[in-house]
Amino acid sequence: MLGNSIGGAVSIRYASQHPELVKAIVLCDSGGLGPPGPLGHIFIGAFVQFFAAGRRGAFWFPWAFGRYYRKVLLKPAAHEQRDRIIRSAYEVAPTLEQAWRSFNRPEENLASLLPHVLCPVLLAWAKDDFVVPLKRSAPSFQVFPYHRLEVFEGGHAAFLEDPGRFELALRGFLNQVCAV
Repeated sequence: MLGNSIGGAVSIRYASQHPELVKAIVLCDSGGLGPPGPLGHIFIGAFVQFFAAGRRGAFWFPWAFGRYYRKVLLKPAAHEQRDRIIRSAYEVAPTLEQAWRSFNRPEENLASLLPHVLCPVLLAWAKDDFVVPLKRSAPSFQVFPYHRLEVFEGGHAAFLEDPGRFELALRGFLNQVCAV
């Protein structure tokens, strides 16, 4: 399984509940690895309000959403995808509002599930991620029985921002997993 951000949290939940079905997971800037701190709750609340404004159709939202996403997907390799996401600002705002609202719920802290992820885990992190910072997430990595960390250029999606290096790391990881 491969999951980025919210998809990483989904991958963790699935792999912990169905270990017999998952041979390996790749977590790319994954959410859910620990509880948000006091500042995190403020950050989450601000993003809930931001995306709620987009859901309501605030005239300024597309401009602000574009500025936000230019900080999320930094590298030129991701610009085409980033521009597509920016064009869908009003369309994706309700989903992003819901997602950010969920991040403050206690059940979204997946720390208790991490020891139950028994398969190999590739942690693929973009070094300049401000949404899910490496420094904040790294302490939880040690809980995975078998893990490997790869750090890439970019903001929140190494596979889009540093695709060549990501592919090499992914191939190396999968070759190791398949050899076992």
